[in-house]
Amino acid sequence: MRGPPPRPSTESAPHLPARARGLRTSTHQAGQAREHGVRFLEPGVRSLGAVAGMPAQRHSSAAYAESPSSGEATLAECGESVTVERHGQRNRLEDTVTRPVSAYSAFPMRIAVAAFLLAVLLFPAAAPSQTTVVPFGASGYRYTVVEHGGLPTFQSPAYDASSFLLGAAPFGSPGFCPLASTVQTLWPTDSDLLVRRAVTLPAGASEVSVAFANDNDVLVYWNGNLIASQTHGGCATHDSPVVSVPDALVQAGSNLLAVRGADRGSQSFLDIRVSAVLNAPPDCSSAVASPIRLWPPNHKLRSVTLTVTDPDGDPVTVTITSVRQDEAVQGRGDGRTRPDAMLGSESDQVRLRAERSGNGDGRVYEVAFRASDDNGGSCTGRALVGVPHDRGRGRVPINSGLNFDSLGA
Repeated sequence: MRGPPPRPSTESAPHLPARARGLRTSTHQAGQAREHGVRFLEPGVRSLGAVAGMPAQRHSSAAYAESPSSGEATLAECGESVTVERHGQRNRLEDTVTRPVSAYSAFPMRIAVAAFLLAVLLFPAAAPSQTTVVPFGASGYRYTVVEHGGLPTFQSPAYDASSFLLGAAPFGSPGFCPLASTVQTLWPTDSDLLVRRAVTLPAGASEVSVAFANDNDVLVYWNGNLIASQTHGGCATHDSPVVSVPDALVQAGSNLLAVRGADRGSQSFLDIRVSAVLNAPPDCSSAVASPIRLWPPNHKLRSVTLTVTDPDGDPVTVTITSVRQDEAVQGRGDGRTRPDAMLGSESDQVRLRAERSGNGDGRVYEVAFRASDDNGGSCTGRALVGVPHDRGRGRVPINSGLNFDSLGA
């Protein structure tokens, strides 16, 4: 039968404090500290919680020394000073270890920071993807054909284009170029083609662009403002050019796109695509009330906060607009207190009374709200908060369908 392992000599640990000399010691690696429920904090973070009256000790050691009387322990690895603190009970360590910054511990951190910066340079974050708002080959254009330079104010939003014809892109004339076979609306050569169409964009739309396939030249207007002029020779090709619309000219709702195409003979062609990065509004179906249940029913007002997420990760502002409940504000068995709701100090907070009728099946509050992001997107929704009748069979509050104003007196 194998006996207990010999105790290491205290001479082998001259670094230990005098009050720890002669105590039982055993060798540990830093990773073995997990067996004692220890977790490591970031380098340089102070340890949390010290034994009352016992300041933490720091020692550079590869040994773990324990003193039942002092309530202290130390652990070190690779010459670093690490502090383990525990409460007075033997072998019960408080789950905090401090690694002070040293030449050894700072070096890996520098490598990690350098690797992160390199990753950012080599793999930058992907740009928001655009959505096609008006595709190539779309219908719904108002157009007319004039001599070169005719109708010079056709691009104005105030211009009356009711006499223009209604047609579909591409516009052009027969010919040998590859895209000529896709023409939907005839545009005679050696003339100007004037086209207009409304482009509807939601609030928060950005990075709007207009792509062309044209033969020969185009002048591009957005809401009456000239944003591009391009001369092109040879057969038309898609996305040649692509014009960016200044964000300052983009408005929520209807925008006017107007294009003057000019053909210099031989063959004509014009097709248009409009794209944009569209803002997704907050998702009101994701609304979460915290807390969702109020207990105990002690008739006190409890603060409830609503949280709504945004698909784009935009900050969301939640504004509570009304509160309704399925029990009377003053009814039998509910303590006869009123009102049962008060708007909180923040727009996303409301104070609800933790009470229900003792004669009913629990109370359900219906909190209506509006959520909006910084880019003009918004939604409306409702969140439910309940007060159970009891913690047994009545632990799930049931909405009776009745409707009372919780904010009313």
